[in-house]
Amino acid sequence: MAVMLTIILAAPLLAATAYVHHRLPIHTQHSGRTWLLRILLIGTGFGLGWLGTVWFPHATQAMRWAAFLFGFGVAHVPAFFILYMKRQRGEYGHG
Repeated sequence: MAVMLTIILAAPLLAATAYVHHRLPIHTQHSGRTWLLRILLIGTGFGLGWLGTVWFPHATQAMRWAAFLFGFGVAHVPAFFILYMKRQRGEYGHG
């Protein structure tokens, strides 16, 4: 039950992750910056996901994976809101 709830809560976060990585090239000026931001976000996502697994050392393997996905998605939420607001304002980079 807890695993399913965590996965349900992680699903919108993973959708935000996909949105961020889809919109990054549109809102950054150089492809080098795009890749740097992606590496930074993915690294932060892995870090938060790893913390999620460490906080539940006695949980089942499924719960640990769900906590990892949740932490990975949480790392992308601030970027999601920034890119969403930039899109609403019509602010775009040069691809």
